[in-house]
Amino acid sequence: MSEVLLPEPVLRPPEPAQDIDLAALAADLRAEVDGEVRFDDGSRAAYSTDASNYRQIPLGVVVPRTVEAAVSAV
Repeated sequence: MSEVLLPEPVLRPPEPAQDIDLAALAADLRAEVDGEVRFDDGSRAAYSTDASNYRQIPLGVVVPRTVEAAVSAV
């Protein structure tokens, strides 16, 4: 059986968010979403990783109370 060669992965760092008014985004989300909207450093750090080796710090965190709230957040 021949060896299967996989292509090299494309690795590029994520581009930082630019020109985003985080205060306005947080205010809009709080007005529209039934749930918690967290933009503090602690919440962002807590949600920046999963069980993998990767870490991506989010702009903010939304914890919706309903499916409809999740849809609104997105």
